[in-house]
Amino acid sequence: MKLLISALFLSIFVFGINGKSWDSSNFPNPTKRGECIVERHAYLCDPDMLISPNGRDKVVKALNDLERNSRNQSASSFCDKQGVTAAIAAGKDFKGSQKELDNIASDLYKKWRLDNECDKSFVLLRSGTSSDAKYAVEAGKGVPMTKQEIQKLFKKILSEYYGKT
Repeated sequence: MKLLISALFLSIFVFGINGKSWDSSNFPNPTKRGECIVERHAYLCDPDMLISPNGRDKVVKALNDLERNSRNQSASSFCDKQGVTAAIAAGKDFKGSQKELDNIASDLYKKWRLDNECDKSFVLLRSGTSSDAKYAVEAGKGVPMTKQEIQKLFKKILSEYYGKT
């Protein structure tokens, strides 16, 4: 039994140091309880712990602010009133080229189903560390921002808090 526990601890320790290569089939789902560290209902998944604790708080606040500030309470329809729901997938190593990252973001968007009714949601994927980060975005038709605008906004926010305490 001690040997089994030691082997398990060693594999977790080695796995944590070496990291994991992510794709849409093995990246945790922030909409499922227990798969990601989800704070205050913001969909932030950072299994490699690349974002500092203070940074996670700031990113969660930015996600919540985006949802709240994009609501239009004076609109007549439910979907027009609803804010944008966003998820961030941050990992040290996603498999593949930029095109493959775009495909992973698209797959995660479909898999996570953040907003099926109004299509006002997006997934932003960040692969890499501060020095080698790559981004990909998949967004629904109801999001009032382009993919480039989403990437620019969150690239600035995320780069401020990667690996900083």
